[in-house]
Amino acid sequence: MTLIVDPPQGWAYGFPAPLQEDYKQQLLDAGYPEKDIPMAMRHSRYIGTHEELRATAASREKQLFNSRPLPKVWKIGQKVRYLRDSEWAWHAGNVGYVVGIREEYKNRPAQEYQVFYTAVGEKKYGKCWTTPDDVELIEDVED
Repeated sequence: MTLIVDPPQGWAYGFPAPLQEDYKQQLLDAGYPEKDIPMAMRHSRYIGTHEELRATAASREKQLFNSRPLPKVWKIGQKVRYLRDSEWAWHAGNVGYVVGIREEYKNRPAQEYQVFYTAVGEKKYGKCWTTPDDVELIEDVED
């Protein structure tokens, strides 16, 4: 069986359809609205055998992770969305802000491993260490 993918509102763009190697490009080629692609990458349905779904899951997760919005470098004031739960600080989907960056990481590319500090919510309560794999950028700040 071929793995089938069905993004939200996919019926308007020729879905469900067999999943291609580059799903993001498949969505673009089908005319899927570019602004909706991040949402489609996270919320599409996959139809196939258990083995196909398991084999595809790891590569899809990596593709999602690598396609999430990131800045060039992390800066104080950037607005972020947490991607997974933290037992001591935030929940997946919470919004926070970058409130501190260690001196040795100030000009390191954002996707490289580093530690910076974020606080949850508009009031910026608390301060917890964060790494690039914990968050995605929602809003950048001017230089």
